[in-house]
Amino acid sequence: MARPLQTTAYQALFTDSLGCKAEAEITVFVRRHEGIYVPNAFSPNEDGRNDRFAPYSDASVESVESFRIYNRWGALLFERTNFRPNDESLGWDGKVNGQPAPPGAYVYQLIARRLDGRTVPLEGEVMLMR
Repeated sequence: MARPLQTTAYQALFTDSLGCKAEAEITVFVRRHEGIYVPNAFSPNEDGRNDRFAPYSDASVESVESFRIYNRWGALLFERTNFRPNDESLGWDGKVNGQPAPPGAYVYQLIARRLDGRTVPLEGEVMLMR
């Protein structure tokens, strides 16, 4: 098990009981999200819990410059710009043109601005569950 604090390449040499050898190399990429948290699933069923998909942050993040949601074919479904994180009401409600989007995986992209002026890009997938 490895838990590196920075991106690290690992190499391994294996030898079995018959003397056969194998080599493997893997790079573990560490991505620091710099105070940004984005859930990996939400359920817009209007039960008052996880009904919107929104970014959250610690106090080091000043604003979200852009937050976009795309379907699997790359069509833009939702966009919000220049808002404060941690406000679920500003997130995606799981609808497209007023209609519920089908359950499944969607892609998000966001750019956050930190208090020190740096911007932090982040992208990933979210699972819409109904």
